[in-house]
Amino acid sequence: MLNRRNSAKVLLAVLLLGGKAFACDCIASKPCGGLRTGDSDFTAEILSKSGVIRDESNGPSFPYLVFTMRVLESFGSNQKSGDIVKVRTGLGDGDCGYPFKIGEKYFVDSYLDATKTKRNTGLCSFTGSLGNRALVLRELRARKAGQRLPDVTGEVTRLGHTAAEAGTGVSNPMRGAQVVLHSSSSRTSLRAVTDTEGIYAFPHISPGTYSITMDHLPVGLEMSSVSVENYGDKDFSLVIPKEPSNNPECHVLISVDFSGSISGHISAAPEVLQDGAVFVSTQDASGKKVEDIDVDFSKNNGVFHVLHLPAGHYEIKFVSGLRKLTGKPSKTLSVDIGLGEQKNGIDISVR
Repeated sequence: MLNRRNSAKVLLAVLLLGGKAFACDCIASKPCGGLRTGDSDFTAEILSKSGVIRDESNGPSFPYLVFTMRVLESFGSNQKSGDIVKVRTGLGDGDCGYPFKIGEKYFVDSYLDATKTKRNTGLCSFTGSLGNRALVLRELRARKAGQRLPDVTGEVTRLGHTAAEAGTGVSNPMRGAQVVLHSSSSRTSLRAVTDTEGIYAFPHISPGTYSITMDHLPVGLEMSSVSVENYGDKDFSLVIPKEPSNNPECHVLISVDFSGSISGHISAAPEVLQDGAVFVSTQDASGKKVEDIDVDFSKNNGVFHVLHLPAGHYEIKFVSGLRKLTGKPSKTLSVDIGLGEQKNGIDISVR
């Protein structure tokens, strides 16, 4: 089953680096070994944006933008607080460009080109709004101060605090959440509680293989994914290397979402299923459609799953291209689910 926000998928795009176009592959790195930040990291306020630039001096390239920004806090020798620097990124239309906004503040995770004069960043980096980069900033500040980092640390975020935020991609740090680390060898468990920024830490962990769960989540919520740099699922296993003299510096991100779900089956001829699709939308009290929701639909056997739903009223619709050609109506069914309810066995028969 897929999370309806598809947060566990790999992002493939194109990033402009050094005046040339390269495939930008955001495949997850190993969970341990420290955060893989660039060689020019800092917080900054965006001052201005250039027009679209295309540098063909080294051959064909993709267009890009240049953002001018004021450095607020530096984590390296390539810039200092107060410097005015320029950072290049793509246009943001499938090319890995980061959508900076003038006047906003960001953590900028950038890489210098071969000449050490041009900074580049994009979606496949830790660049992000200053308010959403607490974990990265905490680690970089600790490194700067010469402090030892926890063996295992991470963030717990809740996707959609309210039904209105469900499916919007809005996430918030979850304070007071209980994270549990289970050892597969010793069969013991360790617990940590997230702070006000949603960050948890296990300072010292013995080598071995661990699974991660959460305890005492509020009714209607569940752990939806466990990931490393935006890639993973709930079956994630963490392996602490057998090098006790070294700090493993492992990072695990946890997402919490609504636990309601709808599952069912479309009964139809194979040719109708193969040419069809399932659509699910939320409805307000008057029955008006509010939001479309992504559906995991198997066209081979007609099974569908819709995950991470808040309590509410939903409309399920099966539409076949063949039915559109014949002018026959699609099949629609309305379903109500309560808080945390998993409604199974919904059958839609299409003749």
